[in-house]
Amino acid sequence: RAAKRPQTQPRVSRDPPSSPALPLVAQPSNKLVDTPKIPRFDASPGLSINRVILGRWQFSGGHRGDLATDRTSGSRAVDDIVEGVSRYGLSTQDTADIYGSSQELVGQARQRLVKAGTRMEVLTKLCVFAPEEFDEAVRHPDLFVRKRIDTSKRAMGYGSSDPLDCVQLYWHEYERPGLLETFEALVRARDDGLIRSVGTTNFNTEKLEMLTDRV
Repeated sequence: RAAKRPQTQPRVSRDPPSSPALPLVAQPSNKLVDTPKIPRFDASPGLSINRVILGRWQFSGGHRGDLATDRTSGSRAVDDIVEGVSRYGLSTQDTADIYGSSQELVGQARQRLVKAGTRMEVLTKLCVFAPEEFDEAVRHPDLFVRKRIDTSKRAMGYGSSDPLDCVQLYWHEYERPGLLETFEALVRARDDGLIRSVGTTNFNTEKLEMLTDRV
């Protein structure tokens, strides 16, 4: 005859509740308030950005979670950007023209914030990967650069006369000709008011020294 299992009181968890999606600070009154705003600095003339920049590569489509919890696509992604900017001052977003729908999502958040009178800085990238892109950059660097700037502006909902905050050049193969000419075309686009600032991404020291002489 099996012994009876003694009855026990239901166990009550004393663990603290799970953390909210964004960090909060408990004050002595136990009231939760926003954390301090992110410090800023002047990255270039006319461009003030956060010292903490949010990269939005995860919006490219290959980093999604399960359907119930995923926040890398659609309105959830846009809502998170808007909340981070309006509540915590995380206003500097980094994206690229090869990050799938990232530019579109960042652009939707930017448009919502602009309507509310809130500033958001977008640092995007002009990425050169394909052989035909290298060829076009060599033959017509200014046309190539301005077409890509225009594509990014349309993706993010910028007006035709609105400059992009920053365009960073990514050149996938150093041995391909046209790097210097493409960078100089970006500088000319900046001088013509199409973008506010020129940047680079994933360059070694030697190439950076060569390019910075041209800014």
